[in-house]
Amino acid sequence: MKQEITLSIMAPRADGIQPILNRFESTTGMHVKLRLLRWDTAWKEFINFSLHGGNPDISEIGSTWIGDLMGMGVLRPFAPNEVQKVKQSANLFNLAWRSVTSQPDGVVWGIPWLAGARLLYYRKQIFSNANISTMKGFTFKEFEKTISTLHQRGVKIPWLAPTGRTHTTLLHIASWVWAAGGDFLSADQNSVRFMEPEALKGMAAYFALSRYLSPEVKHLNGLEPDERFLADPDAAVVVSGPWLMMDAMKRGIDSGLGIALLPGPSFIGGSSLMIWKNSSNAQEALTLAQYLLEPEPQIQYAEQVGLMPVREDLFDQEPYRSDLYWTMASHSMRIGRSFPFFKSWGMIESRLVDGFAAVWSDLLKDPVANPMDVLTAQLAPIAKELNSQLS
Repeated sequence: MKQEITLSIMAPRADGIQPILNRFESTTGMHVKLRLLRWDTAWKEFINFSLHGGNPDISEIGSTWIGDLMGMGVLRPFAPNEVQKVKQSANLFNLAWRSVTSQPDGVVWGIPWLAGARLLYYRKQIFSNANISTMKGFTFKEFEKTISTLHQRGVKIPWLAPTGRTHTTLLHIASWVWAAGGDFLSADQNSVRFMEPEALKGMAAYFALSRYLSPEVKHLNGLEPDERFLADPDAAVVVSGPWLMMDAMKRGIDSGLGIALLPGPSFIGGSSLMIWKNSSNAQEALTLAQYLLEPEPQIQYAEQVGLMPVREDLFDQEPYRSDLYWTMASHSMRIGRSFPFFKSWGMIESRLVDGFAAVWSDLLKDPVANPMDVLTAQLAPIAKELNSQLS
């Protein structure tokens, strides 16, 4: 009887990963039983696994979730020799390793798998018609001026952004915060920093863009702005990840899109593979993780799900080496940042998501409200609460 490993991934269908798993089985003789989870409900599944068992051997997990599960004591740490073995076989981005390594002890709790850098996407024809020259990157003042100019020159939808309760707002706004010299958490992890002047300046610049949201796109959420941008030729600019360009390629509209760097370092997200502490197939799961980092599975599955490989050496190959989009995306990966590996980061993230949703709600109700005033009113109580818990 074949050895069986259970793998859970965040995907609506198995057709993208199954051919890869079939090759793994033919090579190793180990069968992989696949469980499909959804990004919007996976966290509840992980909590249920943590409390009641029945978990897979190995799971794909969002890059910002590992610290919380590590703090719950349900993950298996990777031994130094196991980490070294992975590093010898696959040259991964250093940033990817930092997202799975606790400090100051240097213990590794996951194996990076896929990554995604955010970029600005725009319609070249709209910019040309509005007589706006494009740049490789913007400061946030230049970016607001560009969106304002599009608005003044009659562009129907100058800008798209989610305005409900969604993690996407936090992932986008991080670039504006970092561009202004701000941050979210102190170095000693004992207090939050998002109420400091630099962070507030960056967030206020992002939310000031609310005045340029057209009525028909004021209430989009999650990744709905991506779909609207791709479907509506009147939509000028959106922030998104590599999945948007891949969808544009499938629709044959990619040649009409331009790209630019965000005002500050891009948030680098993605997913990692973690092994559950109570798995009885830990070594087999590690073998699977190493296989999924091989060049062919990395490229093939990244293309399927609209993300990027975490192997830095692959960016010296085509299409990443010479294609304008991929070279820009890989550059964004190299200069990007991630949120801290911290056992209470999930709590901070959840409260910020609540706070940003409240800010959007206030600004949409009162378009002339000062974003800085609204941010202060909504986030100050959250900062006070979090500081009390962290200290």
